[in-house]
Amino acid sequence: MGNRCAGWASRGAGSSRLHVVPLEVFDALASGGGGERGIRLLAAAQRSKRILLLEAIADRVTAAAAQPVIDPARAFDLLAATQAASPAGARAVERVLAYPSVSGWAHAATRSLLSGLPAPAPGYFATAVAAAAVRGRVEADVVVPARGGRVILPSLGAAVTGPDDSDGTAVVRSRADGATVETPEVRVAIPQDRSDAPGWVRLRRVHAAAAGLRLRLVLDDVDPFSFPSAAEDVRRITLADAGPLRHAVVEGWSLLTTRHRGVAAEIGAVLLALVPISARPGGHASSTSRDAFGSVAMSVPATGLACAVTLVHEVQHAKLGALLDLVPLTDDPGTARWYAPWRDDPRPLSGLLQGAYAYLGVTGFWRRQRRQERSPGDAAHAHTEFARWRDGTWTAVETLLSSGGLTPAGRRFVGGMAATLADWRREHVPDEPAEHAHAAAARHRRDWLRHNSGAAPRLPGLPGQAD
Repeated sequence: MGNRCAGWASRGAGSSRLHVVPLEVFDALASGGGGERGIRLLAAAQRSKRILLLEAIADRVTAAAAQPVIDPARAFDLLAATQAASPAGARAVERVLAYPSVSGWAHAATRSLLSGLPAPAPGYFATAVAAAAVRGRVEADVVVPARGGRVILPSLGAAVTGPDDSDGTAVVRSRADGATVETPEVRVAIPQDRSDAPGWVRLRRVHAAAAGLRLRLVLDDVDPFSFPSAAEDVRRITLADAGPLRHAVVEGWSLLTTRHRGVAAEIGAVLLALVPISARPGGHASSTSRDAFGSVAMSVPATGLACAVTLVHEVQHAKLGALLDLVPLTDDPGTARWYAPWRDDPRPLSGLLQGAYAYLGVTGFWRRQRRQERSPGDAAHAHTEFARWRDGTWTAVETLLSSGGLTPAGRRFVGGMAATLADWRREHVPDEPAEHAHAAAARHRRDWLRHNSGAAPRLPGLPGQAD
């Protein structure tokens, strides 16, 4: 590996850049953190990847003689013109390129085109260009698709142009003094303050500030590409739910900034969008998509504490997903399935790694939290959670290291996770919480074996079973 891990070359916006992960950053990420430097590196690589995907889509769509709303090559020209128009235009382009739904669409379109299928919503790139022009107040007229009676502008909101079953086109007219979305029948003015207005569906914001750190999130319940892997679950959140969600985020952010400041800084640097989804029957739901770096999907958390744990968990997934775009950590055919102490189903090795890294972050959260709790009940709960996920993550890490499915970089990375956990395993946990954690772990493994033994009788990573 030398003094760095291999990266990949990115050529976009007229320049060439090689993204590499210095060993000190790689090791910091392996320990469960990464810090501001690590987040900046991962975000920059994601930006380059997004541009490469958009360029590839433009080439493929043009070569296929498709009829997009706007020619992809011209879309790039408009984007470049917006970027060059002014500092505000440059900031607008960066904001839109970084927005998770643009990445979500680019991944979905690339996947479809590589499979010989038409790109979904081929005019979506035009809506991103239009959104950048509107944000930068740059003069431009951009023809965009109007699907399902709406024109969705990534990072901004949606204009209602007709009935839910109507499709067609519209023109986004951007000027220095404002912007409109127009069809022959409708003219919708986009409010400069992004508030609700006749025909305009705004994206709400969730802002939180505490202890000198700020969290600024777009509550994206409009754009299906904001979280493509759960697009069918994305729903327009009601005002009745928006209040509790905002309250949970503000309360969770206050807890994170005062008790988990380093993690809070990472969360604030990674997350741009919060996508509301429905809760699972009887419980909270959350998820992260590698296709949409910068967003997290979750149902309304019951408490600020639950929100804080969710954000810690999901940002770990986001960091690892972005790192995997730069450094392969597994070399496994994916046919074997493994026990994960936090799942009811058998997991491929890559899934086990994702879960272990997420729960490494969760374990660190409860390790810090247990030192802060003042009430006996809350302290006992934090001790129990720390012990449960420390030991469960250790089990998963041991499985990963013995699997034979890690690359050399993967062995170093998981070895760094193991070193962190080894230090934590030396820390004392009071007897009663330790017993509760042990009982919960044993119960989960017993139930898992009962539910999965018929489908997978020789799963690796289980006591008494051959690899």
